[in-house]
Amino acid sequence: MINPRIKAAANAILPRGVADFIKGCRCRGTSAHLRYVLKLRKYRSQFAKANAAAPSSTIVLPSGCRIVIPSDPDIRDAFEHFGWKDPEMVDEFAGFMKLASGKKTLWDVGALFGVFSFAFALADPSRRSLAFEPNPVSRGKLEECARLNPAAKVDAFGLAVGLSGEVVEFERGFHFTAVAGLETRPSAQNLTQTGTVSIDELVGKNFSPPDLIKIDVEGHEWEVLQGAKQLLQSCRPSLSIEIHPGLLAHKGTSGVAIADYLETAGYVFYDTQLIQIKKDYFARRDNFRVFAM
Repeated sequence: MINPRIKAAANAILPRGVADFIKGCRCRGTSAHLRYVLKLRKYRSQFAKANAAAPSSTIVLPSGCRIVIPSDPDIRDAFEHFGWKDPEMVDEFAGFMKLASGKKTLWDVGALFGVFSFAFALADPSRRSLAFEPNPVSRGKLEECARLNPAAKVDAFGLAVGLSGEVVEFERGFHFTAVAGLETRPSAQNLTQTGTVSIDELVGKNFSPPDLIKIDVEGHEWEVLQGAKQLLQSCRPSLSIEIHPGLLAHKGTSGVAIADYLETAGYVFYDTQLIQIKKDYFARRDNFRVFAM
């Protein structure tokens, strides 16, 4: 381990860009971080070119999709992460749009501001997205985006999707993170309780069944998938899932358990480049994204 004093002195002497590069190499490994930096430069250039003639109220994503957004720095920043700011998220978005080919109904579980919902719906007027976002602040911004993009068939629901009939405690903030099993419990004023509904329950209530589900629920993905057992086995919609190994471990499960569960329903797994992967991919420690078909 580097002596903290030496580390502080190095950070003070080195230019910020050099210090960040060294930090990235330590986190990802030199080769992986170099690839990350090269991708970042490439995506930033492509994004700047695509948005050069776009008005400030519009953002053009890598798929060529043009989304009108409010004058809100949080929304622009979130959308730009899928445009260029995070190469892994750019790859996820590009892979998702390929995965969506031929699909008509998306369930966007953990929609945040709705970038996937709007990109999906605007790509084809016959498509529809059901966007589930329990965080009232995020859902309000999603609904504002919907008003600015009337051509997009996006319906927002303030529902927490998981197992049917449970009450889950969430930490307030940019994301609603389920706090069950966390080592450090947030202060009471940062907690809220929300009842959950399952995907199978919603299908039973005549919600249009999905042929594509995107899941990004900050460690709650195991419950979401368990609550979709009937749908997964009978219809096998395509899946785009963000896996949070650390949060899953706090709740006594894992990415490998999710892979086992989906494999029993007949799913095959792919990375964001749509290259087939094996179950051991799910043993990764950092957050990662996978597709299942």
